Order: sequence, then structure tokens, then C-alpha cells
Amino acid sequence: MAEKALLHAIAKIRTHTGSGGPSPHKPLALLWSIGRVAAKEKRLAPWSVFEREVGKLLADFGGTSHVTPHYPFTRLRGSGVWEVQGIHADAQDPSPAALLEADAKAGFTDDADQLLRTSRRARAKAVGLLRAKYFADGDQRLLFERVGLDGYLTASGRTEDNADARATKVIGAAGPVPRQATSGTRPVRDPGNVRDVKRWHGDLCQVCGEPLEVLLGRYSEAAHIQGIGSPHDGPDTTANMLCLCPNHHRQFDGLGIYVDAQWEVRRTKDDSSVSQLRRDHRHRIDAGYVEYHRMLCGKNG
Repeated sequence: MAEKALLHAIAKIRTHTGSGGPSPHKPLALLWSIGRVAAKEKRLAPWSVFEREVGKLLADFGGTSHVTPHYPFTRLRGSGVWEVQGIHADAQDPSPAALLEADAKAGFTDDADQLLRTSRRARAKAVGLLRAKYFADGDQRLLFERVGLDGYLTASGRTEDNADARATKVIGAAGPVPRQATSGTRPVRDPGNVRDVKRWHGDLCQVCGEPLEVLLGRYSEAAHIQGIGSPHDGPDTTANMLCLCPNHHRQFDGLGIYVDAQWEVRRTKDDSSVSQLRRDHRHRIDAGYVEYHRMLCGKNG
């Protein structure tokens, strides 16, 4: 399956619209299924597993919608990227009991599944599209953590296997902050690349161009465009870096701003222009990494 066909199918899924707005049943089922792909689970999920896990998602993130996981289980067949085994193709909305008795299984079609498993780009595009189109409101972080896709909520991704930045709450403690032993891993960065990017741009932010003065001169940060953390696994090269101030680094990493195909920096929420990205002939930025970041922002054009 071509990437374009997969994204078109996801963008065009038909959702029921009630008094509370569009139903989240199908988008939640697709997001959960992409999480299974990322976790290297089997392509098809048994109805009992789907009912339990997607049912919980509908209960917690479905708003006023009824908790009816059997609807997306079978109705997604019309999307062109979904397969159901164990029931006849003409069966209309079989009951949960009928699905259990038939030992029904469902998930992405084989070609859609293979594309999502083998193409990091396609998976990032699909997740970004679902997030932007169907989950713009609500607690995205909690939802994406539940389905194992929280790494897609930032450009940097997960940079540690264990969350070693958790704070230990100490009430009324005086003196130095207590330390907590942790274990984890971090990607190894080349400090030479960081120095080059900052030097080429004179420690000026490529978005705002403002110098941040500190005691020993100017301060800037080298930000990876396609994050080097999981699930992005981008390279630690100058072609995959920007020189940013802390504020715009935070916005870029949090997907609040993106760079369009004409190198214009725009706000993700409304596509309004922020500035033209400052360029330097010594710093050759790979447009492919910029496009990847744009996809995470749900900008697939």
C-alpha cells in the first residue's frame, strides 16, 4: 500500500456525529491499533482483547459517546485499511456475543500493517494526522501514553528508557534538594556538531534572531529536527539541527511551531506566520527532516 493511500483512508474515515460532536470510536480504534504495531504485537487482535482495551479507551476518552467497541471493530472494514476475520463480510453490526462466539479478529490489512511497521515516516504521518484531526482537544498526553504513542507528542521523542526526571516531593525540607538514584539511557550527542551549528548562527535563534545574553556571552540551543529519541530515531548530524533560543526550542519540540516547505515558520494551531527561518550557507539543513517534524504537527501537505 502506498503511503498516500493509507493517509487518505485515515483522513476520510466516516465518523458518526451526534449531539456531542463526531464519535471517537473509529479514530480511537485506529490509534490503539497503531500502538500495537509500534509495540510489535500481532497484526490482528482477538475480539476479547479489542473489547477490553478499546472499551476502556472509549469509557475514558469517548466523552458522551456510548461504550460500544463492537461498532468500530466491524465498521472500519469500509475504510479500506481494516480487516475482520471470523465473520461473514455481509454481517451488519454483529453483537459482542456473536463476535466472541465466532472468535473474530480484526486489525489493519496486511499491506497497511506492513507499511506502518516498516516505514517510520508513514507511522509518524498517520499518528500526526489522527492527533490533529480527531484529538485536537482533550488530554492528548494521557491518551497517547495509554496507547504507547506518547513519543509522538514531542519532536525529541523519548530520550530515556526510564523516566529519571521524576521529582521526589519533600514537604518542608531545608537545604540541598534530595537526590534520587536512577537508571536509564540517553542518546550520545556529538558536541562538535552542536558547536558548529551555534557558531554558524552566532548563537542567534533561527526563528526570532534575538540574542540571549548571559554572563559569558550569548546562549542558544542546538535542537534536533527529527528527534534522536524513540520513536523518531533521527541522526545526530548538523543537517538535522536548528539553532534556537530556549523559548522557540520548547515550542518546536512541543510541536507548537513548524517550518513549511518554503522555510516559513508557522504556528501549528492556525498556520499563521511567525517568521522566515534564518539560514546560513554553511548550515545545510535536510528538508526531509523538516518535513518529518511537519508531519508530527499534522501538516501532511
